[in-house]
Order: sequence, then structure tokens, then C-alpha cells
Amino acid sequence: MKRTLIITTSFPPQGGGGVVRSSRLAKYLPDYGWGPVILTTRPPRSESSEGNFPLKAIPPVYRAPRMDLPELYKSLKKLFGNLQISRQKAGIKHPKPHLNNEGYQHRRRKAEYFFIPDPSVLWIPGALLFGVVSMIRNRPQVVFSTSPDPSAHLVALLLSTITGKPWVAEFRDPWMTNPFRRPKPFRWQEALEAKLERLVLFRADRIVVTSAQFKDDFLERYPSLRQENIHFVPNGFDPEDFEEVQPKAFDKVTIVHAGNFYNDRSSANFLTALSLLLNWDGNLRSQIQVIFVGGLDPKGQSLISEYGLEDVVIQKGVVSHSESISYVCSADVLLLVPGPGRGTMTGKIFEYLAAKKPIFALADEGPARDLVLETGTGVVSPAEDTAAIARQLEGLLRTVMTEDGYPFQDVSQVMLRYDRRHIAGEIAEILDFVSGFDKIGQG
Repeated sequence: MKRTLIITTSFPPQGGGGVVRSSRLAKYLPDYGWGPVILTTRPPRSESSEGNFPLKAIPPVYRAPRMDLPELYKSLKKLFGNLQISRQKAGIKHPKPHLNNEGYQHRRRKAEYFFIPDPSVLWIPGALLFGVVSMIRNRPQVVFSTSPDPSAHLVALLLSTITGKPWVAEFRDPWMTNPFRRPKPFRWQEALEAKLERLVLFRADRIVVTSAQFKDDFLERYPSLRQENIHFVPNGFDPEDFEEVQPKAFDKVTIVHAGNFYNDRSSANFLTALSLLLNWDGNLRSQIQVIFVGGLDPKGQSLISEYGLEDVVIQKGVVSHSESISYVCSADVLLLVPGPGRGTMTGKIFEYLAAKKPIFALADEGPARDLVLETGTGVVSPAEDTAAIARQLEGLLRTVMTEDGYPFQDVSQVMLRYDRRHIAGEIAEILDFVSGFDKIGQG
């Protein structure tokens, strides 16, 4: 079997939505003759017991030390805490470590701006060492790196240069044009990071993007890039995730949002609109509930209290992927907040489509908005107009509460495009091409 080295900063048993793409590729690539070898980080201690390997067979996995800022902070905090305990036992008075005060944590967050290209950059030296070992032992024909952390691409660039192996770089998020990216504080840092992006784009043998808009943006910013070298391969859903779902029983009409809110992806406008709707029609308060599965943004948390929504809104926090799917499949309405950016395409939308529940999307533009409208699988509301959000949410809830429910179109053929098995086949074709195996087969 042919082999590819998949480089990613997150992989099971680490949790979160960021591991789904890489773990499903590792699961289905063997069906197309490609055995994966994984180069990744050690999972955070808080997630080391999750053990969620949705794979037919566990591939070789090489884990370099994590070495990102939050982990270093935790290690330092633990070290200073242990030193304090030792000194107290010895009768030595020592002031409380300043690591815990708000000023230090604020400076720690500020320090993230200085890491180029991302806080995982400290992982690169160890990843390079582990990567060389993995390539010597497994002899992969292709290097495959997948973001969202661009540091994974820098590891791949070095390994491809050292070994001469072809390299495919996958951008699940854009780099410099990512709407969630915070610019570095100094001009020289921005210039350096832009040069690194350009180096990756022109050095990789093939580029994969998960949104067609990302491809257009790259070609617009770098006209000398060859269009045929950039492949649009979307995110999707794994049908096996839906085969043994344990449904949840709700006694109210339930709106579910699955996924994390962060940076400019906020729940604030939805919660404001929800408060407006409940003020218009007080009877709805006893009939509906909203469940947030995943991390909620601080602004959203404060609004729940400010608007008195504690009896309507339930925060479940971060759960396993299978538990998240269970909530999605048990909902009456699925809330989708893609966030800013004309190319933003949250991967959660494909699991929403697979659940065959009406989607309520807050989006002014972008592929997520277009997909919901084209498939007739829900309602799209302006992202910032809270009064319009409230009116359209009320209309959708009334439709769902009727005997006939929401009138779905048949999207079975559309969903074939987003089947993770099909997506792995598209990636396998790219691997075959860059490695020359497609030419061998034709010969």
C-alpha cells in the first residue's frame, strides 16, 4: 500500500471540530490504496483520555511535544505552584506566584501576537525530528499538511525539502486573509508572515482548499499561481457517524447550535433577537429551548443573564463528537452562525444537512448562506439585524410547530458530494497525481 505522511497539529484523542477532517481522511484513504502516517502533537492533558479514534485501523502516529503557549503557561504555573508548596512545607514564606493574576494573563494573551505564524510554531523543531524518523521508518511517497495552523505547512516544507518528496498543502482556513486572524503588531512581522505564505503556496506541488472562495482569493493575490494546481475539496460528513445515534427526548421545541463561538463568531445577535421574540410573544418562553453544544463566547454568556434567558438557554459546553451528533439529530431547528468573511464555510453545516433538520443561518454572504438557500434546507437571516432575525426565527418556529413541519427538498444527490468517503477519494487522486502513481496505472 502507498503511504502519505499527514501533518496536523490536532488529531484524536484530542477533541474538537479541528480533528474531524484529518481523522476521517486517515479513516478512508486506505480504501483508495493510501495508508496514512500521522505526525501531530501530544494532546492536551485535559483531552488525553477521550480516546475517540473513529478509524478502521490505528495508523502509525508520531507525536511531537506540543510546546504551544497555553501548554507552556500551564507547565510554568504548575512548576511555580509546586515550588511554592515545597517552600511552604519547609517553612519558607513565598509570595503567591504572579502567574495567576489578571495582568499576567492579559500579557500572555498579548504575547500570542508575536508568534509567527501561530502559537504552535514552537512545535516545529520537535515535529521536524519526529517527522524525519517517521519518514525513515515508513517511507511515505507524499507529504500532506493540513491547517488551520500554518505551522503544519512549515513542517511539511522542511520535510519535503530534506527528503525530496512531493508535498500537498491543504488550507482548511485561509492564512493571511483569515477573517479571524489578528494582525501582528509590527510591520516586519506581517511582511515575514506574508513571505512564508507565499513560500508555501509556490513551493507545494498541489494546494487543496475547502472553500472555492479561498481558491479565488489566492489567485487574485498571487496571479502567477497556476489555477490547475489548486483543488477545491470541501468539508463533509461521515455517514457512519449517523448510523447508531442515540436520540435525545425533548419536551420543548429545541434549537441546537453545535460548535464553538470565538473571536468575531458570536452568539450575541442571536440572543438579542431571541430576547426580542420572547418579549413579543411571551407564550413561546414555555414552548421552546435553545441548547448550545460547545464553547459560548463571553458576550453571549453575559447576555443570557442580562436578558433573563436562563430558563430558555442551556449551555452544554464541549462534548464528544458523537454526543454532539446526538444533539444535532434530536433538534427541531439547527442554528448556524458561520461568522465573518465571504469565504467562511463552517464544516458543521454538512452534518446539519445530513441530520435533515431545518437550518436557521445568520449570514449576509458566503458559501454557507448560498448552500442553505440552494438546497432549500432552511432560512437565512441577516447576521446583524436583530429585529429581522427575531421575525424570521418566529416564522421558522411556527412552520416547524405545524403538523406538516418544514418542507424539505430532496438533497440526497447533493449530499453524495459531501460524503467523507468521496472526499477521501478526491484527496487520493491528488496524491496519486503528485506521486506519479496515476501515470503508472495508465501505463
